[in-house]
Order: sequence, then structure tokens, then C-alpha cells
Amino acid sequence: MRLRNASSRRCLVLWPVLILWLGLVSCGEPRPVTYTDQQLRIVSLAPAITHVLIELGLQDAIVAVGDYDDLAPVNTPSLGRFIDLDLEQLTTLAPTHVLAMTGQAKLPQRVYQMADQGRFVLADTPYPGNVEQVMDSIQQIGQALGREERTSQMVREMRYQLDAFSELTADRERPSALMLFSLDPIYASAPNTVNGELLRIAGGRNVVVETKVTAPVYDREALRALAPEVIFLMLPGDPPLDGPDDPRLDSLRGLGLPAVENGRVYLLNDPTIVHAGPSVVTTAVSMAVALHPDLAEPIAEVFRESP
Repeated sequence: MRLRNASSRRCLVLWPVLILWLGLVSCGEPRPVTYTDQQLRIVSLAPAITHVLIELGLQDAIVAVGDYDDLAPVNTPSLGRFIDLDLEQLTTLAPTHVLAMTGQAKLPQRVYQMADQGRFVLADTPYPGNVEQVMDSIQQIGQALGREERTSQMVREMRYQLDAFSELTADRERPSALMLFSLDPIYASAPNTVNGELLRIAGGRNVVVETKVTAPVYDREALRALAPEVIFLMLPGDPPLDGPDDPRLDSLRGLGLPAVENGRVYLLNDPTIVHAGPSVVTTAVSMAVALHPDLAEPIAEVFRESP
């Protein structure tokens, strides 16, 4: 995590006796500021971060988000695209914290300069590539906000639940499955992703082979060759499927796909389904129950026994 703390300043050289008398920290060390929930003013630049804040009960502290944040409280202003933020509006909002989750695309350099000038605390966490990194990002958000105890409890519960799901599916036959994020064109999820790992935890086998890209594209013939037994349509906010004749399934018809022929195409439309945050638990549950319907009650028992 790249953390720039507004309170980390170079202090003045003072007389040694005065330093001891005041009990000040040594020069150059951070002097963290503690904010109450009511004092926090947070800019969240990733929906997964927004989800963490909501789970922490800090939704009222969110003063702005980036574009395409479908989890933000109603009427929360947007600062625009991630790489082209409205820096004038950012200054006007006077946030205490700016929280980001970046991959290849980085924040504008000016944002880092503003943090160095003491405008706000900036926490820039890498976009998670696996479930453990999701846990790490949640912990880093808690550290940046001074809410480590609350995020540690969240992570303990998530880890307990996912480990328990993995044990439930460990010795089961694994149906071949395909996760699709788009049907036109057809974008799938590779194994080396968060959702690829969740599919394994849920007791499925990804028909997509290991690739350098996280979302490979398939034409109809390539899709036919995959022949998945189960298909998950990961389309946040989409209306439920209208039976086997739903027009959204047109691109999957006529290929002899076992999943289509046997009615095992499942729509996962929770708004959080594609976000690498606390929703990884519910995503794993949705997949596990679709793949192994008899696990519904054992999974419910896991939640009842969670720490």
C-alpha cells in the first residue's frame, strides 16, 4: 500500500530539554491523526472500497466517489474518471482521506502531490489478483482510517467462511464451469483471478485455461470447444433471466453446450458481484449452491458458527 499521511511532517529542531518536556515524537516520524466517524470525509475511488466503508458503517463519511461506482450512497458526487479526476472539486470537498485501488492505470500525479502537501491522507492499494490480496486490501483500508480492529474482525470472518466452504467442497466432483462478464462480445474469467479462485473454493473447475489476460475473449467456435457443464453470467444489476428463451442467451444457443442443454446457466446479478471486496464471500456462496445444491444448509451453518 502506498500511504501518504497528511500528519507526517518534518518537525523543527528544538532544544533537547524542550523535546523531553513536551514528550514529542522524534523528528521525521509520523504523528497520526485520529478521526471520529463523524469527522471523517472520505473520497472512495473504487466500488470495492466503497463496499468496505459501508460494511464498516462509514457510508455517511463518503463525500465523493469515482465514475461507475454503483455502490455509492444516493446523490454522492462523482469526481469523474479514475485517471482524469476533477481536482478542483476534490480540493473543494476538503477530504480527510482519499482511498484508491490501482492497477496499471495510476492516479494523476497531482493527487500524490496534494497528499504530500498535507491536504489529506492518501492510501493507494494495488488491485487484488487473488482472495488473499482482497483481505490485505481491506486491512490496508482499516490501517489508513485508523480502524484496524474493525477491519481485522471483518477479515477474520471472511477467512473463516471461505476456508469452511473450501472444506465442504474439497472431496466433491467438480463440474466444469465458465464465468462470463459479457455476452457480446463473450468475455470470460481466467483462473488467475479473484473470481477464478472463488470458483475453485465453491467446488467448480474453470474450463478456461491459464492465460496472460484476466478476461479472454471467445468466439462461438472457441466457446463450443470449451463445452462447460455450468455457465455463470456475472452481470451486476441485470434483471432475472426470463426462462430458457431469454434473448440474452442467444449467443450461447446452437452450440451444443451442456450448460445450455441442461438448463444450468445461472445469472449472478448482485451489484457487488464483480468487485474484489467483502462480496467475495457471497459470490462464493452463490457459485457453491448452484454447483452443489445440497450444500445450502451446510453453508448456512457456516454463517451461524462464524466468529
